[in-house]
This record gives sequence, structure tokens and C-alpha cells, in this order.
Amino acid sequence: MKPRSYLEQPGIVLERSNGKIKVSIQGNTGCSGCHASLCMLGDSRAKEFEIAAGNSTLSAGELVMIRINQSSGYAAILYLYLIPFILMLLTLIGTLNLGYTEVYAGIAALMVLIPYFLLVFAGRRKLATHCTATLERL
Repeated sequence: MKPRSYLEQPGIVLERSNGKIKVSIQGNTGCSGCHASLCMLGDSRAKEFEIAAGNSTLSAGELVMIRINQSSGYAAILYLYLIPFILMLLTLIGTLNLGYTEVYAGIAALMVLIPYFLLVFAGRRKLATHCTATLERL
């Protein structure tokens, strides 16, 4: 059996407006890709996603299956977890090697995240084009 190149999770359409569909998913279990609580989809709170409606005829209250490319998930992990971790680690090591105390090195390592996440926020529209999700009526 060929492995799927996407992750899927059932959800419910909350609303449709301005060419977007807002979908809520319950995150109490892992998605079909891993069935584990390893990602942020694994906690018990409901999550909301906005997806471009395209030519979809979905309306509020319908049950849907949300499908996300695995490559989109990997990109999210890279930009939101891996790169910030590496930046913090390099900043911490660099400031310690420059002779600063652990307190200042720790503060600098945290402060390096501010410009990084401001850049991510500024480029969110470009990043959104790399993340593809589709909806399928259940």
C-alpha cells in the first residue's frame, strides 16, 4: 500500500465569508498520519483554520475532512521550531564565548527570537502560499 503524502483530520465548517472557510477541528487525538499527540494538533482544545474556499460549495455546519500536505507540516516545523532553536543555541554559545554571564547569554538567546518572529510575521502571506490544505465533504 502506497503511503499518503498528506495528513488528514475531521472537522466541522464554522462559517464561510470573504472567500474563506473557517473550519474547527477537535485536537484530542493525533491526526491520521501518526495517531499521537506529538504536534500541537494533539491537545484537547479545538483549533480553527481558515482555508481558501475556491469553488467549494461547503456551508456552515457541514462535516469535512481537512487534508494538509506533509511538506507543509515539515515547513511549519522548520520555520516555527527548528530555525528558532538553532538561532537561540548559536546566540547562547556565541555570547558565552564572548565572555558574558549566563544571565545575559540567556536573555540574548531569548531576544534573538523577537526579530525572527517579526520577520516570520511580515512574511506570513508568502509562507501561506507554501502551505496547502484542502477540504473534502464527509
